[in-house]
Amino acid sequence: MIFIVIFSFAVAAYTLTAAITDAWKRKIPNWLTFPTAAAGILFHLTLFVWNWARPFSLPHDEAGKFTLTAEVMEFILSIGPWAFLGFLVGFFLLFLPALFGGSGMGDVKLLAALGAWLGVYGILLAFSFGVLIAAVCVIFIFLAQGPARGMRRMRKVMQDTKDATDTTKKKKSVSKKPGSVPKPRARMLPFGVPMALGTWCFLYLLLSGQIISVLMG
Repeated sequence: MIFIVIFSFAVAAYTLTAAITDAWKRKIPNWLTFPTAAAGILFHLTLFVWNWARPFSLPHDEAGKFTLTAEVMEFILSIGPWAFLGFLVGFFLLFLPALFGGSGMGDVKLLAALGAWLGVYGILLAFSFGVLIAAVCVIFIFLAQGPARGMRRMRKVMQDTKDATDTTKKKKSVSKKPGSVPKPRARMLPFGVPMALGTWCFLYLLLSGQIISVLMG
């Protein structure tokens, strides 16, 4: 169905764009996250009202069971009015870490907008995949640099995180003079990249029918 294509393309394109901007500029812009979140909620609400007014005829196989296309469409339809709840769940996944400087607000908005498209179960699974991929990448970077250099890099990242937190606290009390506020340095790994990979893994498993029973169970 065309709605499955729209859903898949929107999610894949959004995460790809977020990964590129995060890797390139270490930033996920509001012009990407805000419209995507609004579009996700509008998409699911439109499908919900449409299906309520004129239910979709989902295809069955010869045994009378839903086909894979029908099962995927059923999952998308199940998000419906719960898209906003998916938005909230996505938002709060990294909200507390962001408050303490453990991540950026761009990552928070990235997950919130993604939650509006994937729903509650979808965003939790995609986030789990993203965190797992991020952990593997960090371990790989650590081992590739060697234990000593890796530890120095980890301490540097932790110090940069502290500096970023201090910067946020001082913005309102320190004048905007060159060098008056320490600038946060680049993170070891921009989260937009593993999150995009995790989301694509989720899409693959969804469209191939391998996690339908989990999502719809």
